[in-house]
Amino acid sequence: MGWIDHGAIWCCDLESRAETLIPVPGAQFVGVRGGRDGFFRVTHGESAGVVASVRHVSRPEEILSSVLLDATGPVLDGDMDVWRMVDRACVVKGLTGQKVLLVEYLLGEVKDIDLGWYNAETYDLGYQGLVDCLAVSGGKEVVVSVQRSSKLVIVDVATNLPVGSIVLAGSGGNPGMSMISGSTFLASDYDTLCLVDASARRTTQKVRLQDGGDGFQRRFVGEYQAQIDGLCIVARPYSNDVALLDSELNVIGQAPVKCQPMQVCMTSSREFLVRDWQSGIPEFGEFSGKL
Repeated sequence: MGWIDHGAIWCCDLESRAETLIPVPGAQFVGVRGGRDGFFRVTHGESAGVVASVRHVSRPEEILSSVLLDATGPVLDGDMDVWRMVDRACVVKGLTGQKVLLVEYLLGEVKDIDLGWYNAETYDLGYQGLVDCLAVSGGKEVVVSVQRSSKLVIVDVATNLPVGSIVLAGSGGNPGMSMISGSTFLASDYDTLCLVDASARRTTQKVRLQDGGDGFQRRFVGEYQAQIDGLCIVARPYSNDVALLDSELNVIGQAPVKCQPMQVCMTSSREFLVRDWQSGIPEFGEFSGKL
């Protein structure tokens, strides 16, 4: 959480429950996205040099491969093969503004995705920044989300041009995305979680997970994590709980927590870890009953 951890990676040892902050030199804030087999990707916000890196949970302080922005454009360095273990598309923010980059590790290069469609005629650039992106369809397309917009933009990598869009739930909320398979992914839309089929260009399922209250029409959900068994957990800060969803986005479990959870991850088949929205303090929880 950038407003708490700033330019550092927050780590927690599940056995001792000891917390550690690993500084990311040059970054004002960081974004962390999990990959496969313990690999994860870090974006280095507002860095003058390295803007993205791949690391492993066994040595989170060590950069295995990185993307550097210099005067000639993005440059790939290190063990390029590790990029196959993480999502290769990322929104980065260097000193000259936001970019969407796609790491073509087999070619040893980084593609700068054209953002000509992201302009003042279509968006309020002072109010609507780029939020997230995913490489889909085997890396042939990149899906990009924009702040306060429920429309995802699909860019064809070969032509570097937009080729379509996907409308989520119409909630106008900063969509974060998480891949499930080659063309299927999850996307949040303020208070709603959506299941999206990129190949069909449509939202196939959606569920509103956070009710309004106290005069507010809508309240946002926290982060979520898709599991390899098709389940998904979602932090709900205004409900003070964590919801467990099946592959059709039906709520099949719920576990209360004391804090207002923003970040969440499963630590075993029933146990999870959350961090409080305002303090970042971690809390461990568990789903009970039959799942």
